[in-house]
Amino acid sequence: MIRQLAALSLTLLIFASCNRMSERHWSAALPEFTPFAILAPSSGSPAELLYGEHMDLLDTMTPANREKTQRFLQYVTSDRVRAEALVILPHTADDWMPVLVLQTPRDLLPAAQSRFSRPYTGNSYRFGKARIVELYLSETDVLYAVQLHNWVLVSESSRAIEEMVRAYTGIQPSLKVTDADLQPGRVLINAGHLDRFAALETAVRYRPRLKGAFAGAGVTVKDVVNQPNATGSGTPKLSFNGDLPLDAIADRATLIRALTTRNHTNILDRYVSQDATAMALLSRPPDMVFHDSESEAPADRYLRNNNSVFTALAQSLSPNFAFAAFASSGLTSVGETAYLRLLEDRPAFLREINRMLENGAISEMSGSTYLVRGASVARLISGGLATFDIHYLTISGDAVIITQRPALSQKLVNDRSRRRTLYFEENYLTIRRQFNEQLSGFLYVQREDFVKYAESLLNTSNSVDILVSQFDVFASGLYVNANQESARWITRTYEIEQTTRPFEERWLVSLDGTDIAGTPVFAQLGGSGTRNGVIAATEGGTVVALAADGTQVFRVSTQGDTPVGSPVAFDWYANNQTVILQGAGNKIYAWNSNGNILPNFPIVLNEPITAPIRIADVTRNGLPEIVVATSDRMVHVLDQRGNNISGWPQSVNAAVRTQPIVESIGNRRVIFAYAENVVFAWDNNGTVRSGFPVFYRAPLRGPLFYHSNHLLAGTADGAIIAIGSGEFFASEHAVPVEIGESAHENTRIQAVELTNGSITLRPAISSHRVDVRNRNDEGNETTTSHTDPMIFAMADNGSIFGISQRGALRFTQSMGQPAMSGTPPLVADISGNGRAEVLGVANFGRMYAWDIQLGDRFLNIPTTAIRFPAVTDLVANGRMEIVAGTRDGLRAWTINQPSTPRN
Repeated sequence: MIRQLAALSLTLLIFASCNRMSERHWSAALPEFTPFAILAPSSGSPAELLYGEHMDLLDTMTPANREKTQRFLQYVTSDRVRAEALVILPHTADDWMPVLVLQTPRDLLPAAQSRFSRPYTGNSYRFGKARIVELYLSETDVLYAVQLHNWVLVSESSRAIEEMVRAYTGIQPSLKVTDADLQPGRVLINAGHLDRFAALETAVRYRPRLKGAFAGAGVTVKDVVNQPNATGSGTPKLSFNGDLPLDAIADRATLIRALTTRNHTNILDRYVSQDATAMALLSRPPDMVFHDSESEAPADRYLRNNNSVFTALAQSLSPNFAFAAFASSGLTSVGETAYLRLLEDRPAFLREINRMLENGAISEMSGSTYLVRGASVARLISGGLATFDIHYLTISGDAVIITQRPALSQKLVNDRSRRRTLYFEENYLTIRRQFNEQLSGFLYVQREDFVKYAESLLNTSNSVDILVSQFDVFASGLYVNANQESARWITRTYEIEQTTRPFEERWLVSLDGTDIAGTPVFAQLGGSGTRNGVIAATEGGTVVALAADGTQVFRVSTQGDTPVGSPVAFDWYANNQTVILQGAGNKIYAWNSNGNILPNFPIVLNEPITAPIRIADVTRNGLPEIVVATSDRMVHVLDQRGNNISGWPQSVNAAVRTQPIVESIGNRRVIFAYAENVVFAWDNNGTVRSGFPVFYRAPLRGPLFYHSNHLLAGTADGAIIAIGSGEFFASEHAVPVEIGESAHENTRIQAVELTNGSITLRPAISSHRVDVRNRNDEGNETTTSHTDPMIFAMADNGSIFGISQRGALRFTQSMGQPAMSGTPPLVADISGNGRAEVLGVANFGRMYAWDIQLGDRFLNIPTTAIRFPAVTDLVANGRMEIVAGTRDGLRAWTINQPSTPRN
């Protein structure tokens, strides 16, 4: 009885409220700032709207739970209840919430109120001329609803409901739409107020810049075509087509003007690298008015005082320009941007730039790159979109590029010269040809890495990563109609099939025409928290440091001294800043991460260096020392001033050619090195270790490494040897070797003999599963699996061996040709399938790889002749890169496809 009375009272209140407000169409409840509305399908089914593809997306964009709304609907749904739309409105400072709009009989809410009321609670509150009902689905789950004549609005957000009531009752302006706009299945986008939507998604510090950024654009209602099974760049998965009303050109914001000024053919996609995560082709005549009247930056001050130069620069520019975004293109995870503009009169532009250079307004960085201090030039090139106070200007072909890092400009120049631009990328071309050749604006976004680019711009609760996860490629084009009062706006998304290319070149960096001197190394060049860069040295004396995308961090020279081996990256001053050290000739060079030579360097030695240097805290005083071998058969340990520490240098029987190693044994630091067939060991004070030197019957080959109190190495007579006290290998797999007189009777050498020629070890032990297939006495195939810590070695004849730590042969393959001398095998999961591969390099540079577990050849690797390969995940995207020296320079490839497992 009580519930019936409550329902009757509520009905009377609702009728009383409705009777006091004018009856209007439901669209009158759309506030003028509404960013989106999704119109119901023609069936009008609430369930079809709530559980359609749009709501799947909204589930992740908002904190809304459609199951709550469904619980409400199951008590009120009838043949007379029809869904009209889902309206997206602000809920909190960082959230959105959908409002379900229903066309209903006038007694809809009382039944729901009766079912979902809470005792001793008002269960509703008055808001202006309306009464908002609280529907308690549980103690914590509440829906808010209001009846506006024949329309019922339902949402989890009381704020959203209140905003719609304000609009419906005329307290605030409503969005202007017509009945013709409100066709079933369409999507309504309020382009002029997208700044409010963008602000909620964006970090607080960027929100002031967004205010009014979309002014001049109206409300577009887009028809939606969904082809859920479409894949590839030939057919879009989703298409949104509609007309966008426009205000007069003078009333449009800078961005909207750049997108809607004029239809044109923009060829700047020939200048934007293929790995750009986003690109916009735009057009706007350069501004002839100088704006930076108060700036005292050199370029601004000069142009203010020489307005004719500013005018001449502007007149030399074409209206066509472009924006390009790159995800983490430098050393850090922060994305970078570039603006490009076509040159209408290249000679005139160069003339004015040279005039500014001669007058000290800008500085020349190279033959085509200049440092500009002042925002006026950036504003001119970017059509007002960029206000870089300090930037670099680069001239490439018939375009001018501005960036905040010169290496990014150089990357664009290099990629253009090698045709690694979007214009030459198959998917891009296929998609671009589906739009008019002439457009007023075109946007192209590649999902991979887009969130990485945008993450520094977004708030912590943003949903952009969810939005972009719905497509692989997003393309949007605008075509201005002849009357300039609207533009046809077409947006398409694509699901690109996994690439059929097994690998792709990521970048190529020209060096000095000589081979690299050793394996490239990876290090954080910008300090703790930065991404790995790549450092390599050439036999011609160039040392280059690159960001993950191949852009140059620095390039320095050893001044004619030939580098010996790879550079070494080390926190030299113990301040979380990486220093690059390189032995070359008779000197040791060191540079900071900007390429500046360090104090006290180069360190000059009396004799040439014969082996790659080793950096280690030998004395355990918290500061590193340099272990270096010289041609006078000496091994040195140098402090930070370049002086030998007490007890050093120590002499050996012949020049050391392989990098010494430093190990902690007990509470001591021990240095190991070998020369020819003799292995040496010293404590950090230069005292010879008991049991050393050790003599082997043949010269050693390749790197030493230390494991389980034993030294391991390859030898010229085809063995892997272990030197130490007691057994390392099991006696059934290894033979003892006579070592001659020794100061310690427990020192032993064991040898696992594998081949007749020289053998080089990979200096590491790692565990792998190996499946060995055999046939039993009945002729049936059987498989025996071994999972052991393994040592891998490469023989000069091209054979690759994997032996267990106990010395049992577990894996063997042959390249069928001699191996590249001195190059050990690599082990890495380059396929990304969870199983490691072993890689070897043949004498002429061909790379081979096998799946360790299955023994199958892995063919999805480059066939280019290489030297000194290294493997890493450069950009932390789960795909491995191979970085190696080639005759054209230092090159990186991304491996795309996993190997095919055995049936």
